[in-house]
Amino acid sequence: MLEKMVKMKKVRLDLFKLHNENDKGQEKLKKLTKIFSEVEHAQKWIKLESACLANKFEN
Repeated sequence: MLEKMVKMKKVRLDLFKLHNENDKGQEKLKKLTKIFSEVEHAQKWIKLESACLANKFEN
């Protein structure tokens, strides 16, 4: 009986650790997604600015 209780505690602890790691992974994923979005936006802005500058030099 005591062995089963100890095993259950270990299993619960392992599940808690996995859940905690999953939360950390989700937070990292959110941060990386935000950074990727910002980089993508910056790339579009740079392309637009480059096109505007190229247009100015052509005229």
